[in-house]
Amino acid sequence: MVDKRCVRKAISLSAYPLIREFLGELSGTFVLVLCTIGTQAQAVLTKRKLAEFLANRMGDGIGVMAGIWVAGGVSGAHMNPAMTFALACTGKVPWRKVPAYWAAQYLGAFAATSCVFGVYYDAIYAQTGGQFIMTDEDPGFAAIFAPYPSAYLSTAGAVVDSIIGSTLLLICASAIVDQRNCKVPVPFIAFYMGFIVIGLGISHSMNCGLPINPARDFSARLFTYLVGWGPQVFSYDNWMWFWIPLVIPHFGAFLGAFIYIIFVSSHWPVV
Repeated sequence: MVDKRCVRKAISLSAYPLIREFLGELSGTFVLVLCTIGTQAQAVLTKRKLAEFLANRMGDGIGVMAGIWVAGGVSGAHMNPAMTFALACTGKVPWRKVPAYWAAQYLGAFAATSCVFGVYYDAIYAQTGGQFIMTDEDPGFAAIFAPYPSAYLSTAGAVVDSIIGSTLLLICASAIVDQRNCKVPVPFIAFYMGFIVIGLGISHSMNCGLPINPARDFSARLFTYLVGWGPQVFSYDNWMWFWIPLVIPHFGAFLGAFIYIIFVSSHWPVV
């Protein structure tokens, strides 16, 4: 005879939508960052023989596509704390869900970084001898995992770069999912979003690697700190760099979401 108490305890996760969305967001971010950092690892470790500039950008875009395929129908596949923040500001995501989405995104990015490090550990060790060293002029192999600014870039320039990139991302993402606009079929949203990220990377990654995703940046930076690169991953450029990709994309995403509302979506006729 079945114990009714056991049946009650064996409740499907479908009864807890926030848990389901948390797991979806975690897995989507994991896939995204795995593709992104994996492509960068091949580029750095082979001195660009296996992955040149365009290949890196394609890795970013395909990572976005894959992440959306994994989590799009579960959580919406934000995979980016700045995007979640912007959608909450515009009322498209309840604020009560934001902490769970953020936790999932940072955990998923950290897990993906760990996996890439494990996959390429032998190659990294062979080229570094286990000495994970970086300087203020050259981040070295730490650049596999988290982006660093070009030598010429000022703090103000990095802030502007991050704002412009994340603003463009949200304007384009808002247009793609707006079914009153070009009516992109749901199965094709992943492709369009992936190509947008490829386009942004091609046009805006020269300065500092297109810092538009705080989870992808901070989780990888924290991982490199823990495995041996030390506090310099945060103190790089006299502590003037690490906070920019962590904080600034939220402002750009907020701006992009409201620009789309002000210039496009608020003008649709009321049906």
